[in-house]
Amino acid sequence: MGALCDLAHRKWGLSIDENKQVIVENRIQELRHRHPVESIKSLVADIDRGESPEMELALFDVLSTNHTSFFREDIHYDLLTEEILKPARSRRDGVRLWSAGCSRGCEPFTLSILLHEILEKPQQRGDRILATDLSTGALRAARLGQYSKQEVANVNERRLAAHFRKIDHRGQVLYKLQDQIRKPVSFSMLNLLDKWPMKGPFDAILCRNVMIYFDRPTRMGLAQRFLSLVRPGGLIFVGTSETLTDYGLAVDQVCVGAYRKHGGTQ
Repeated sequence: MGALCDLAHRKWGLSIDENKQVIVENRIQELRHRHPVESIKSLVADIDRGESPEMELALFDVLSTNHTSFFREDIHYDLLTEEILKPARSRRDGVRLWSAGCSRGCEPFTLSILLHEILEKPQQRGDRILATDLSTGALRAARLGQYSKQEVANVNERRLAAHFRKIDHRGQVLYKLQDQIRKPVSFSMLNLLDKWPMKGPFDAILCRNVMIYFDRPTRMGLAQRFLSLVRPGGLIFVGTSETLTDYGLAVDQVCVGAYRKHGGTQ
């Protein structure tokens, strides 16, 4: 496990402590059933030599978690609505939002629903949502835009009727997003530890329940990089169990898990 933990930290910044190792071992066994490999040691060696890019992504998929739902932590969406979206009605430039660690797409599509409800015609205005993740499985599901009853449990009946349609998928009822909600969202694969191609500025960046898996130096470095891409007065959201208050950043905490960058007014 030592070599695997070291690889996970070097490649993706994941910190696998003793409490997580049993879970990781079970997931690795599932991976080996689907993708036979000689040993974990040989798998790590192949990835380090760059000889197994497909297995590298498959390994990240099983090490990362992708639990998600629409309108999760609605206090964040209320703040985003009041401080970013409503004031943007009078702006000529489009709103730019980034969902970093977008998982299956519930978060960026929640943002898109709000764009349509508050700004009405986001595509014509140039409003855009960037959604990134390193998990190929999560991105594949996000692009499909089909969700279970559990994932849409926080979506009220009005929004379900307006933005989704029920479909039957092999005997299971799913909720498929309407095309107008999917269009403002661009999905891309991105390792947060790599160089970022985007330049900013963003009105808000959401990286919720992602950095909790990283060690402190990695979290601090990522927080500083996020801050550099947020416009003055813009917002950064992290998970409600995470914090940015002890990193010496030029931000003010607005509510639990939400921070406003210095230098702007709403």
